[in-house]
Amino acid sequence: MDIFRTAGATNALWVWSPNILRGADSRTIKEFWPGDKYVDIVGVTGYGVRETTPETTYRATLKQVYALTRKKILLTEVGVQPGPEKETWLRRFGPWLRDNPRVAGFIWYQVVRQGDWRFDDTPANLAAFKSGLAAANPAC
Repeated sequence: MDIFRTAGATNALWVWSPNILRGADSRTIKEFWPGDKYVDIVGVTGYGVRETTPETTYRATLKQVYALTRKKILLTEVGVQPGPEKETWLRRFGPWLRDNPRVAGFIWYQVVRQGDWRFDDTPANLAAFKSGLAAANPAC
């Protein structure tokens, strides 16, 4: 980033995007935080895995992010593992976004790889995702 700034580049944004704590070797993300000076957008990568709510998926990690910075959050990779919890997680995603206003957006992992992580893999899941977003009334 310093090289870009020294060169006068003003058309780049810098995203710092840790994975959620589940499955990580470290129980903290603070040791990896470069600081507000080096971050334009805070990203978080996390997938619903055997959880029924985005709150359960993201709570511990976002608590640590909020302690580090006041910057907006972008969910840089989102998806839900196939299974009995998926439809509920999808339905609760929109209201969770509404209740977490620092989360400014998301990028969905719309891929079939070791299972179908897409939000529209079944008509029921697509309906759950749409109804959750509609209930949240996002500003997009």
